[in-house]
Amino acid sequence: MWNGRSPEFKGYKESIELIEKISVGLKKELEKVEPLEFLPLWCFWAGLRGEAKVLGEINSEYLNSPLAWDTETNLPSHPSLVADAKKSCDFLRDSHPRLKAVLSSFSGWAFLEEETVECGCYISSFKKPDEENNKIDVKQLFYLFHGLKKNGGELRVRQMLAVSADNKAHLAGHFSWSMKASGLERAIVIYESENSVSLDKDGKLSLEKLGFNSADEIHSSEKGNFEFERRIFAAIKSFPA
Repeated sequence: MWNGRSPEFKGYKESIELIEKISVGLKKELEKVEPLEFLPLWCFWAGLRGEAKVLGEINSEYLNSPLAWDTETNLPSHPSLVADAKKSCDFLRDSHPRLKAVLSSFSGWAFLEEETVECGCYISSFKKPDEENNKIDVKQLFYLFHGLKKNGGELRVRQMLAVSADNKAHLAGHFSWSMKASGLERAIVIYESENSVSLDKDGKLSLEKLGFNSADEIHSSEKGNFEFERRIFAAIKSFPA
């Protein structure tokens, strides 16, 4: 049974003004905290920018397509944002491929990049470690996903990074933490982070850091390994003005 409130529809010009106001406020709040800990909300910020871009491109004085707004979160309805974030890639043809992957990932798993690594995970425990040629090259395909979920007046943004490879031994033994990647073949999730954002009627934004898990090969404070987050953050910051 549907228990949520019906969305409120607003004209595209009013919607663009509101989205710009929210995105400016969100960016100011995000700049006060550690960016890598709030990477999901930085990606959500890019999604808002993408939605504003789409509204401006498809509307005109002859066409005013209203946008659905969620009356509980005071944000654009997340089904609308999911569709518009992906659609915005059509109007950002010269942008970085990683930025397009971020925007597309709100609609499902989006290909991010590929990388080839040397791996010895396939080696039998009976094989001596000093034997030559005890590693093989394994091609890894990385995918990004963002999920949006309402919790009352709060919107939660869950970010996941998955890796796919034909070598099952590599997937089983190479990463220090993983879980099954639903919707992808021969793939595991090796990084997940979740943030939340809420916006009250007066326009005050509140951010919260929720769950976090990662394989050390992707994120490690001890090793200073934050390359994945830095690449995504750089892509987001490249969003055209």
